[in-house]
Amino acid sequence: MERLVVAGVAYDKNGVKVTHWPIPHSVDGSISFRLDWNGRSFLWTGDGRPTELTIKYGKGVDLLVTECAVDSPVMNAVF
Repeated sequence: MERLVVAGVAYDKNGVKVTHWPIPHSVDGSISFRLDWNGRSFLWTGDGRPTELTIKYGKGVDLLVTECAVDSPVMNAVF
């Protein structure tokens, strides 16, 4: 069963805001996060592929952490 993940705000209280959005990955339902707090921002994408949403939600971010992974079929062929 495929899960539909939409972008949205998961938390927004006391000056802390956490925004999330879907990211392509081998598992349905994978998401990226952006944390805004105390005038700073942090974005974590995981090892999914970058998308236009990452560009949209990453504008002006102070620190972006991402991972890079080879597509599973390519990895399986090599190993």
